[in-house]
Amino acid sequence: MDDLKQMWQQYDQRLQQSQYFNERMLRKLNARHAKSRISKMLGVEISGIVVLVISLGWLLIAIGRIKAASGLISGCYWLVILVLLLSLVWSLWKAIFISALDSSKLAVTEMLHRMTRLRLLLVRERLWGGIIALIFLVVPSIVVLTFMLTGIDMTLTNRSTLIVQTAIVLLVGTPVGLWVYRRYYFDSIDEIMENLREIKQFEDASQP
Repeated sequence: MDDLKQMWQQYDQRLQQSQYFNERMLRKLNARHAKSRISKMLGVEISGIVVLVISLGWLLIAIGRIKAASGLISGCYWLVILVLLLSLVWSLWKAIFISALDSSKLAVTEMLHRMTRLRLLLVRERLWGGIIALIFLVVPSIVVLTFMLTGIDMTLTNRSTLIVQTAIVLLVGTPVGLWVYRRYYFDSIDEIMENLREIKQFEDASQP
């Protein structure tokens, strides 16, 4: 009976070691996969930050052209700058948040919580960001750019052209924006969260 008990204890010890090593392997594999996906998301954010900085710099350099414009165009100009500045602050915060996501250092539950939070933030950003961009960025940007490049004040004339240009920007920009969100954000987040849930289930099953 003692020999049988000793054999059972050895078997139980080996089983626990096997579960421990399997759990570590799963975590390492998930950490590598998550790191790759997070790097893609971070790359998109950094690219967006670069574009925002260049756009703001160009607008500020070209401020002299706005001095000869009407009050409405000047208002559109400063509105575009304000929206771009707010977008830059938001993008910097997102980049910091994403760069802090490290499944090799964070607990599975904490990582799941942060990924869920990021997904919710992106859903809200896609909805409200699209509405804000349409009203306060797309139309004012077309007005400002047209005046800077051609000298035409679209707030007084060519309003039908403004409507057509806005429609074209929306028809092209909306599908591209939705594709970027799906390809680089939501697909990556969903894959990471699925892997984290599998690890969580494995951990729960291995606990006595």
